[in-house]
Amino acid sequence: MSMELNEEKVRALLEYGQKVVAVEFSGEVYFVVESGKLTTDVVFSAQKDYFLFDKNFKNIGFLYLSEQKYGEELIASAKRAGCLEVPEFSVSLSHIEIGEDYRRKHLGDFLINRAIKDVCALSQGWSKETLPIMFVRANSAVTLPFYRKWGAVDNQRYPNEDFGLFNCMIIKSPTPKEEYDGKVLKEISSPKEKKEEGRNF
Repeated sequence: MSMELNEEKVRALLEYGQKVVAVEFSGEVYFVVESGKLTTDVVFSAQKDYFLFDKNFKNIGFLYLSEQKYGEELIASAKRAGCLEVPEFSVSLSHIEIGEDYRRKHLGDFLINRAIKDVCALSQGWSKETLPIMFVRANSAVTLPFYRKWGAVDNQRYPNEDFGLFNCMIIKSPTPKEEYDGKVLKEISSPKEKKEEGRNF
């Protein structure tokens, strides 16, 4: 499938970040806008966000990552709170969301796959094993199998599988899955350096 991309509209998406990637995935065209970047500098708050747009340039989803560096006190505190594993360095997946009309198309898999590739690249910069991804998820019939498919395991002393509650999880060895890559059609980066502070919490 090939389609002409409206260059002007694609460039307009740079308003949301530093890079726009047009990707064909499952027979549809989507745009991923990347904002911020992960870095091998030891920075607690380095973050990278991924915003997903459909072929009509409508925002339909997002994923937020941030680096975490824990000192001894924070590690001890997290373990007292019930966390089983608290690595000194990890990447936190704080949010992933796909608009209701776009679910069941594996777009969540598509976004998390892109994020995992970036975590693997970051890990090579550390020259360590792949950095783990940690997150807190809501229990539901959908989220549990979704994260388990990506290798996530419970990361708290007393996991509670009751729907509606939250669980700490960890993906110890994030591994990308080729079937969720999509085909890159075009990539545009911002010619000027933008601030890479990302979100304001």
